[in-house]
Amino acid sequence: RPGQPGLGRAAGVELPAAPQGPMPHRREHQVVRAQGPRLFQQQGHHDGTQFPQNEHGSKARNHRIILNEQLNLIINNLNLKELSYTDGLTRLKNNMYFRNKLDEIFAKNQSAHLVLLDVDFFKRINDQYGHPGGDEVLIFLGETITKKMSQYKTVQEDATIARIGGEEFAVLIPNLSTEFAKDFAEDLRKSVEQSKVKFNENEICFTISLGIAGSASVRIRKEQGPKILYKLADDALYISKRTGRNRLTVTHENE
Repeated sequence: RPGQPGLGRAAGVELPAAPQGPMPHRREHQVVRAQGPRLFQQQGHHDGTQFPQNEHGSKARNHRIILNEQLNLIINNLNLKELSYTDGLTRLKNNMYFRNKLDEIFAKNQSAHLVLLDVDFFKRINDQYGHPGGDEVLIFLGETITKKMSQYKTVQEDATIARIGGEEFAVLIPNLSTEFAKDFAEDLRKSVEQSKVKFNENEICFTISLGIAGSASVRIRKEQGPKILYKLADDALYISKRTGRNRLTVTHENE
């Protein structure tokens, strides 16, 4: 009302002016540029204390970050390389890896035996059970070969087991006798013959044919050696197919 003081304060009393500058609870940061070490100041601190900025610690953190990034890159590259050498279905080594190992055997002038094998009448399996059923057979066969080889601890580390295409597999065994390769292959053949692969509500029975050749049969220069050894093993596999399947043929070293 006119002539009456405003509510909430006494007449003739003025409120104090708002404080100038930042509020006490706010802390603004700035780097103080001066001679000597860089300093870090917190404005608004009651005594204006300045703290030295730890440049060495910052550099160390950056260095660790770079090292971690480089390590991750190396790991990723190794993983990609491993994937490039791995068969996507069976998780065995693939044809590229097998060919490299075969070349390496002759480059080092090592002795070795090559076992080639494939599934008999595989097309019939695919026709009857579909490709998923055929895939289960290939996975099972890969696992069976690996388990058989794992029984020979001293051999397992050096042997190469690979799926080299379709229903065909290869086992490269260095520095062992023909008799060992033959015993291993025959044991594998019998194990597969006696097995059943469970697929949905079905049990799939199948057999394999095998061919073996040794590097001692190859008397040609190193560049052609891998191709010749592969052909000798493949010819032996073909003989097993032609003479009834579910059998093993060995190319003798004097042939």
